[in-house]
Amino acid sequence: GDPSPYQIVITEVMVNPAAVSDSYGEWFELYNADTVTISMLDWLLLGSGSDEHNVDSISIAPGEYTVFGRNNDSSVNGGYNADYEYSGFQLANNEDEIMLIDDEGRVVDEIAYDSSFPYLSGASMYLKNTAYDNAVDTSWAMSEIPYGDGDYGTPGRAWDDTTSAGIDDIIGLPKEYVLYPAYPNPFNPTTTIRFNIVVTDALLLQVYDITGRVVETLVNKRLISGEHEIIWNASNQSSGVYFVRLSNSTFRQTQKLILLK
Repeated sequence: GDPSPYQIVITEVMVNPAAVSDSYGEWFELYNADTVTISMLDWLLLGSGSDEHNVDSISIAPGEYTVFGRNNDSSVNGGYNADYEYSGFQLANNEDEIMLIDDEGRVVDEIAYDSSFPYLSGASMYLKNTAYDNAVDTSWAMSEIPYGDGDYGTPGRAWDDTTSAGIDDIIGLPKEYVLYPAYPNPFNPTTTIRFNIVVTDALLLQVYDITGRVVETLVNKRLISGEHEIIWNASNQSSGVYFVRLSNSTFRQTQKLILLK
């Protein structure tokens, strides 16, 4: 059929929330890239299989982000504000699709995601630019900003929006990735490296020398969320300055170490 004239874009998707169950915490975000307000009355929301929802009444102003969620109670849905609550539609964790059909049966926007797209348990994926082709996995990136109960995403605003409303969501959040300063430091020959991780994730903890060469890989595996402690024994290294770096797909932090023999 004909393409729809409506410029509504799917800009962010929380496929697999970790703070709450999928039936409460799934959501996706739409953006109106047009210059006029668009009513979505009688539009269809389609997914793989039999997923279907008939949109009853919501309008999106030009330049506005709107969140569609499975549950609009922010006290139980992981802490996001849903502008519209849908039913009969869910997001499979490995692969699925979201298709928007206007009231005349034309496709407004659609994405079909699979494991090549950059989302994780507890982290949404966002469209890096609203003009990018959202059907392509490289147009998306994984969210790095926590909201609500500790999952990552920017529901209802641009991913790079740093206005006070955005920052308020983050302040006072106990759950964050932190690589603490090692102790003792300076040290000889062992020091304790402590770090905190938010979601169960594949992590890399490596020690570099001053030239940037990796001298030791302390962690290279999935670790559960929470606080971890690793002891580095540098007895086979020479005195000098080293750097320990904790990293995953969304986060990187480095601390300086001094080995004095």
